[in-house]
Amino acid sequence: MTTAIVTARKALLRDIPGGMPLRTLQRGTEVQVRGGPPSWAEVVAGDVEGVLSRRCFRLADTADVAGRALTRAKAPPVPPEADASDIRVVGTSVRGPGGIVFGKLFKLGLFNIGQTALDAFFDQDPNAFPGLSPSLQRVMRAVSVNEGRIEAINTWDNAVLSASVYQWTVSEGTGAGELPFALSVLKHRAPATFATYFGALGLDVLVTPAKPFAVGRGFFVLNGTRLNTAALKAPLRGHLWAYRFWRAAHDVEVRRAYVQAAIDRIPVFYLAPVPALGNRTLAQYVSSELAVAHLLDQHVNRPGHVPKTIATAIADVAARLGKPDPAKWGDAEERAVIARYLTLRHTTSMTDSANRAARIADAVTAGRLSDRRGSFR
Repeated sequence: MTTAIVTARKALLRDIPGGMPLRTLQRGTEVQVRGGPPSWAEVVAGDVEGVLSRRCFRLADTADVAGRALTRAKAPPVPPEADASDIRVVGTSVRGPGGIVFGKLFKLGLFNIGQTALDAFFDQDPNAFPGLSPSLQRVMRAVSVNEGRIEAINTWDNAVLSASVYQWTVSEGTGAGELPFALSVLKHRAPATFATYFGALGLDVLVTPAKPFAVGRGFFVLNGTRLNTAALKAPLRGHLWAYRFWRAAHDVEVRRAYVQAAIDRIPVFYLAPVPALGNRTLAQYVSSELAVAHLLDQHVNRPGHVPKTIATAIADVAARLGKPDPAKWGDAEERAVIARYLTLRHTTSMTDSANRAARIADAVTAGRLSDRRGSFR
């Protein structure tokens, strides 16, 4: 988070923009800014979290508050370029230029868990997404405890190469993968950055327009050859390409592109018509931050399971309570659906479902996420 100083004589910390006042902040009060839209910022003042008009404070990049010199958190520096001669293996460590360790040997390749979770990213780069709602950011922060970090890399399993927060993959065999699509977001947002880290090395992406409410997928193209078989994809398992992806993930534009791809995942499942629900959307049935966080958590891990699991939970609760119309639901019905959904989710092949759910629930206990119906905006 970035430190800021209240400049208004009195500023009202509210629960939502224009909403209920939570606390009155005096001029000179130090707050922590997490980000948010252009007019309002999500901030933490002591033990209270809310939103504050951006007209009421200034960022304290270099100010001295209470005798402390304050500086804005920064992303880690971008490691140097490398060629094949710079990569070497020492024991179980895989090293790049200057002996920097970027991976540990494991099974078919290597792995690096990275260092920057989504939660930390929003603190380091609070102005990356000025239109991002505080609510959506809270959901992503809560789920981030279960997912990878921005610089994470993995070349040890059948998916050839996986990278970043949602471990997007090249994909095994002849299948299309999500990693090429994630990099297509970078190519669209920052073409010069894409060219620096990938295009100049002969790597391009080939993606087809995603179907409505579907996760985008595609193929890498290496030196003009489409990588659409296991044999053609194999070079991307090499340590040099692992280093290149790991290095790129330190660049601010690459990081923002990865996070944008993560943000764009929520409408895929949340706003899609669900046939089992009479083509209503999940947004019409569950609307708490907690519910969306649990759904996102499963969608990242086992996307194909989400519609059936949550639709079954909704049907079960609606029948048991005799309330088929979600417009008449309140907090009690929403919480009943979440409880039933998690019970059903635990019976699927989702990885570590119970513990993942518990870690997200901890965010509610800590006041960082709401389980109130209508809290997700």
